[in-house]
Amino acid sequence: MKKRFNKEMMKRSMRPLWKTDKGLRIRDINLNLFLFMFNEEEDRSRVIMVSPWLYDRCVQLLKPIDENTHPSNIKLDHAPFWVRIYEVSYVGMTTKAGEKIKELIGQVERVEVVHGKGELGSYML
Repeated sequence: MKKRFNKEMMKRSMRPLWKTDKGLRIRDINLNLFLFMFNEEEDRSRVIMVSPWLYDRCVQLLKPIDENTHPSNIKLDHAPFWVRIYEVSYVGMTTKAGEKIKELIGQVERVEVVHGKGELGSYML
């Protein structure tokens, strides 16, 4: 059984989180399928770039579409997530090692090694 979202509550929640300068319209397409229409391309790009977004403990899958595509025809089957790996030996903290780990995880957009100090220390993304 699919969980139904409270559309009005989602609207009230996402608008301030997304901080759209020029406005946002949300259309109900099907059960749990919504069309987010951003009035500013910059807002749309930023919201998609920093995804995934969660609402009511569920991942919102976002994908840009053009004006000739009906939302019910797009395939929403994956979401990007950050994976942070701690306690990797200093010698193993390389992009090459990250690429090997990537093979175990699946599709990876990029590998980044962060050498930090303080609470977080060094880690891989």
